[in-house]
Amino acid sequence: MNPFQKSLHEEALSLSKLFRNTESDLIEVLMKIDEAKVFLALGYSSLYSYALEALDLSEANAYAFSAVAKKSKQIPELKTEIKSGNLSVSNARRVLSVITPQNKMEWIAKAAVLPKIELEKEVFKANPEAEKKESIRQLSEDRFSLKLGISEDLLRKLKRAQVLLMNKGRKNLGLENVLAELTEEFLEKNDPLRKAERITEKKSESFCPGKNLDALDQNTQEQARFGESRRPISAALKHSISLRDKGLCQFQSEEKKCNTMAYVEIHHKKPVSRNGTNTLENLITLCSKHHKYLHEQR
Repeated sequence: MNPFQKSLHEEALSLSKLFRNTESDLIEVLMKIDEAKVFLALGYSSLYSYALEALDLSEANAYAFSAVAKKSKQIPELKTEIKSGNLSVSNARRVLSVITPQNKMEWIAKAAVLPKIELEKEVFKANPEAEKKESIRQLSEDRFSLKLGISEDLLRKLKRAQVLLMNKGRKNLGLENVLAELTEEFLEKNDPLRKAERITEKKSESFCPGKNLDALDQNTQEQARFGESRRPISAALKHSISLRDKGLCQFQSEEKKCNTMAYVEIHHKKPVSRNGTNTLENLITLCSKHHKYLHEQR
């Protein structure tokens, strides 16, 4: 090896060590961010979304680093082995579904020495449910590839639905068409935003100018008038909230609005315990994490 080749090799070794140290440092700071709920204060609904959007990590890295950071609070040895260079973050992520405080040394040893495929086989043997991963890959501007594992029972139901839809339409249908039909039917029956839009349309068609109260807000105004704030939120008021907030978390930080659609709940800006009422102005849509966060801040 000539001096130039040797210097390149030494530079690579130095950068590799720096990279491993940086991985460990990022795991540590993410643990602190998770503990202090910094991501919630900034308007992110999870540590993963913070790593993905705020830190601009790839989806794979955002998931790996956030998941390993969370697990490292329970098993600090993961962070220690990553810092020492014995364990990569990607392999640490692969054993998260099976590692426990009781078997941690066994799985850390496997993750440190086994190739990716062999490690995944070991994890699957220990926990067959662990590798039911889902992935979405963009194929073109408006086409995606969806990969997921499903049970034999679900496949049988999908095939039965496929046959029924083909009989109904007298034409061949692929599983994509079946999923589209089933999803559309579910959303039409269960999506609160669609329900609110339908009701608004019906009320608009039957609107009577002589009415003093809007049909959607009548129950709300009556509750406010008589101080009945502890009563359940009416369906009409829920529809109004859905129309206004579009089913999105409305938590707003200096950085961003959360806007997640998962696990949303209705929050009283002024608490019921402080005479807050069930009015449209006092109610807001929040994801469960930001809902809990705001109550904890109080």
